[in-house]
Amino acid sequence: MYINLAFVSFFPTLLAGPITRAGTFFPQAARPLAPLSDADGGRALFRIALGLAKKHLLADVLAVNLVDRVFEVPGLFTSAEAGIAVYAYAIQIWADFSGYSDIAIGSALLLGFRLKENFDSPYRSEDLAEFWRRWHVSLSTWLRDYLFFSLPGNRRGGLAPYANLVVTFVLGGLWHGTTWAFAGWGLVHGAGLALQRLVESRRPRRAGPRPAWRRLLGVVVTFHVVSFAWILFRCESGPAAFAFLEVLARGTWGLGNVAPVAAAALATGLVAQFLPASWHGRAELRFASLPVPAQAGLLLAALAAVRLAAGASVAPFVYFRF
Repeated sequence: MYINLAFVSFFPTLLAGPITRAGTFFPQAARPLAPLSDADGGRALFRIALGLAKKHLLADVLAVNLVDRVFEVPGLFTSAEAGIAVYAYAIQIWADFSGYSDIAIGSALLLGFRLKENFDSPYRSEDLAEFWRRWHVSLSTWLRDYLFFSLPGNRRGGLAPYANLVVTFVLGGLWHGTTWAFAGWGLVHGAGLALQRLVESRRPRRAGPRPAWRRLLGVVVTFHVVSFAWILFRCESGPAAFAFLEVLARGTWGLGNVAPVAAAALATGLVAQFLPASWHGRAELRFASLPVPAQAGLLLAALAAVRLAAGASVAPFVYFRF
């Protein structure tokens, strides 16, 4: 009984994930208590500091200086500024939620629990299927295992698997909010995944990797499809989304309302998607191997940078609204 209560009230994952399953939590909770090693303590503090940096140096900077202003009153801005705000929101929601996941993973590690990774540079994905293998991994696998696989007709072929993809993601959208905008967000992803599955089923398989130009084209197209869908997610209602799309369709230019600090945060977030995956692991291990005074100094410097960047305005975590 007590272990069940601990599972459902585990504070690092209680509010917004990563969604931790019983099969991951129970075996670790049943182990004998052991002291936290210096290496694990260092890794945990690194992840927490990284999460705070993502949240305050990227997500909050973009929200306060650009995204919230444009999406609240889009008619006051040019089409170019609205377009930049779409890209900025794509980076904001990644930095916000992956930052929260980093804090949760680090906090759990301080308690002796190892949680699974939840984000893996999603905007470098070459197609929507890869995007959902990299974005909010705990949610996408939950939708796959408990919703998609539960729908009838997946093994019979025909139209059922394609329809089930659409149904799964529309319901996933409605899980975030019961509005047409969230349903539309899910519909874009579900229909895109169904179309990708249909095309791949009719295309002959080729040995070897894709040509570089096709990989690059896939990344660009996928990023723009995902970013377009984020408009529906951010607006949260059909009329607000249509008003925003109307501003985009005007074709007006001018970037006078894009603050340099927001442009820098947007560029940093985009570049971060394409850093080698090994860099993160190496940085974490090097930090954990430093002497305690050096770790403390770096953490204090990171906290000072976060405090200076945060200023008086701090945006709430995006997923706390759902």
